[in-house]
Amino acid sequence: MIWPEQAKLLAYLGNAVVMAAALAAAIWMVERWFAAASSGGRAVLCTAALLAAGLVPAIALWTPTALPAVTMLVDAKAVAAAATVPGTRFSWVAVLVGLAGMAALIRAVWLVRGLLGLRALRQRSAATADPAIRHSPHVATPVTFGFLQPVILVPEAQWGQMPAAVREAVLAHEQAHIVRRDFLWNLGVEVATLTLWWHPAVIWLKRRLTLARECSCDELAAARVADYAERLLEAATQLAPGRPPAYALGVLDGDSLSNLNSLEARMLNLTRNSFPRPAARRALMAASVVLLSVTALTVTLFPVAAASADRKTYSMKDEGVKAPKLTHKVEPTYSEQARDAKIEGTVKLHLVVNEEGVAEDIYVVEGLEESLDQHAIEAIGQWRFVPGTKDGQPVAVEATVEVNFRLL
Repeated sequence: MIWPEQAKLLAYLGNAVVMAAALAAAIWMVERWFAAASSGGRAVLCTAALLAAGLVPAIALWTPTALPAVTMLVDAKAVAAAATVPGTRFSWVAVLVGLAGMAALIRAVWLVRGLLGLRALRQRSAATADPAIRHSPHVATPVTFGFLQPVILVPEAQWGQMPAAVREAVLAHEQAHIVRRDFLWNLGVEVATLTLWWHPAVIWLKRRLTLARECSCDELAAARVADYAERLLEAATQLAPGRPPAYALGVLDGDSLSNLNSLEARMLNLTRNSFPRPAARRALMAASVVLLSVTALTVTLFPVAAASADRKTYSMKDEGVKAPKLTHKVEPTYSEQARDAKIEGTVKLHLVVNEEGVAEDIYVVEGLEESLDQHAIEAIGQWRFVPGTKDGQPVAVEATVEVNFRLL
């Protein structure tokens, strides 16, 4: 059987998967409708969509009082009702939650590893006259990272050989990342999408975010540096090829499929006649906020077939309801640690006996010890009943049972 939190986790995952796809579709439409939209606006929209995909389902699911009107696409009770294959102890919910948890753990380890790697890079770098710029033999292109004390690392070998005008353009781009707080926002997106990093819509949104972010920094740098586009191309030819360290932001970073394609798109963006006027930017943001809000609310406010699978359960106190009758009972076993600790007592559990006489939605009301609580749940999962009835028809009935643990 499953814990209620397992059903909640799978419900969260289902809602997040659908919301990510819906928001990616909304972003795609915005980009088609506002072809001349500012790069900064695109970056904001992609960031908002990624944060919403990961956080909104969690807020709605775990704090229902904060959003009382929300009915999510996948209902946790409906998931719990269909969780276990009848007549077995196999729970597909537990398997899926385990896989999702493993994927999130792998991504979290990768994130921590990347952040520790950036910390090591900072420590192994050499100071320059500017405290915000440091030399490093371990980077192929200039990169920036950090939000409390941001730093720009430049390649030790090539940096001194580059013309001053090219260095000025590169630094202007990296300083734009710092001004925009891109590292902090990128870190927030990574944390919010830990459970969704494998989702095709999330991958697409991150690629669009990366390209929009680089184009926005190009626009800010071009306002400060004359002939910025030519300087950027010159920098691309002089710097050694290679991807920046994980989670660092580099001047030659871009679409993860191909830096060449990214650079071409950035050049096209820079050679437009003019960047969007403030009025056009405000119109884009207003229309996009409306579209994203409608998309998110549509996903959260309107239940579909999955939610309708949640059937009504009855209490034994309800009029016309006859209680289920136990026909097969399995006694729980002691765990070794509980036996060694000589723990005795009672575990009180809630369960629902479904129309087939199988116990489900089992969780601990009053626990005794973690391993004994789990053994009690596993034992009750094997109990079988004559289903409860209402007006002669089998119905799902809630019940509370006590499982005693006594040492002989």
